[in-house]
Amino acid sequence: MKNYRYRWGLAVLLLLVTGFRLWYIQQIPISADEAYFWQWSRHLSLCYYDQPPMIAYFIFLFTHLGRSNLLFIRLLAPLFMAATSLVMHFLARDISGKEEIGFACASLVLITPVFALGALLALVEAPLTFFWILTLYFVYQAVCRNRHSCWYAAGASLGLGMLTKYLILLLVPSIFLFLLSSPKNRQHFKSKKLWLSLLIALFIFSPVIFWNAKHHWVNFIFNFTQRHSSASLSLHPQYFGEFLAGQAGIISPLLFILLLYAIIIGGEQGMKERNNKLLFLFFGSATTLFLFAVYSLFDRPSPHWPANAYLSGFILLFLVLHQIKWKKAFSVLLVVATFFSLSFTVILHLLPLRPNILDRFIREKNAEESNEFISFLSNWPKTLGEKIGEIKEEMEKKNKTFILCRGFALAGYLSFYTPKQEETYCLFQETLQGQAYRYWQNLNAHKGEDALYMETGEKSAYLERLRNAFITIKKEPLFIISKDGKIIKKISIYRAYNFQGSEFISD
Repeated sequence: MKNYRYRWGLAVLLLLVTGFRLWYIQQIPISADEAYFWQWSRHLSLCYYDQPPMIAYFIFLFTHLGRSNLLFIRLLAPLFMAATSLVMHFLARDISGKEEIGFACASLVLITPVFALGALLALVEAPLTFFWILTLYFVYQAVCRNRHSCWYAAGASLGLGMLTKYLILLLVPSIFLFLLSSPKNRQHFKSKKLWLSLLIALFIFSPVIFWNAKHHWVNFIFNFTQRHSSASLSLHPQYFGEFLAGQAGIISPLLFILLLYAIIIGGEQGMKERNNKLLFLFFGSATTLFLFAVYSLFDRPSPHWPANAYLSGFILLFLVLHQIKWKKAFSVLLVVATFFSLSFTVILHLLPLRPNILDRFIREKNAEESNEFISFLSNWPKTLGEKIGEIKEEMEKKNKTFILCRGFALAGYLSFYTPKQEETYCLFQETLQGQAYRYWQNLNAHKGEDALYMETGEKSAYLERLRNAFITIKKEPLFIISKDGKIIKKISIYRAYNFQGSEFISD
């Protein structure tokens, strides 16, 4: 009866939290990255310049089941995080043998800031986290419960994760180190099922390899070299301090300290006692954290990159809790840590709904202009999209007028917020991120047509380059978006006539 109580409790909690998230994701504007991924879903491919393609496929699926609006674009995030919590429950229950630990670990996934925020946005993190925990679940079944056929499911899950984000590859050294940790586990290296699972993962991932081979390996080069071009061989100890601070921020400080303690103690006990469960969880957490800790000595990793390492750490928390001498004190600290983690998550959810609260505490360099976060929450792209729709209606050849934008962010925003969600084209993208437009847009299909070009700022830095491609260009009055007496954005808009072809634009 007690077991059913925890199962029903988790079911009710998942329904309540997911229901709230389905409402909440419709309250905040679309972000630049989300609009960019939505553009991917309108131009499906085997891979993209920036990332593997899975996020585009899921957005395509949900927007075609529903509509291209905030709810269906973001629907994947709350659903995948709910599924992650469910798999976490099963894994923690199987490892500990206790339903209450399964319930507690699943609840931590729901309330920890980094995972809670990942459940709100149409980014790669939610599906990545799901495939991460699913792969661990099947590996545990294969190794620790002798269900060897689960290696095949683990390979499939790993392959799907590789189609989502390459960070899941960090699971491979984690799993291999775990297998090397005991003579019994090393027997799996002789099993064809382990190696077939890797072949399954590679087969699922093969479309990405095929696409890269056709496109000069640009995706691999970007993700494995160019993305980390700021790294150097010289040590930067301050980056390591920033890394630790970032981890404390995404988890909450006290919970982060307890997790580190649990990982260290769990690893020590696992090696001393040859405890397969503790070793499985230790390597599932420590390997990724160690690799990023080393990386942080040379470059700044994004704080959320190692986040999935804490999934195994959550289970270790409760296993260690039942084994240490100061169990009561640890329990109190864990309750306090969970409370502060939940409180931080609640605050982070409230701020976008009440941005004026945050605005009071931010000292502006220019009292007449708003900070970037407040600007984002004002949803200025929607106002701009409506304005562009009006100007296009005024164009003499409105049905033969296309939209040009400086940069991938503006192009994504305008495509989403123009009245008919029109096709937009990206020019002059000078950062490495956002280059995917190059692989699908065909500007020469619009030769002889007119265009609307825009970029943020009071004047265009690329006007002379643009003039070469049009017979005539006329500037609109500077479009200023304001709210509560503060300037949100200044947009330069140009009417361009008779496009001559992309070869005249030195992009």
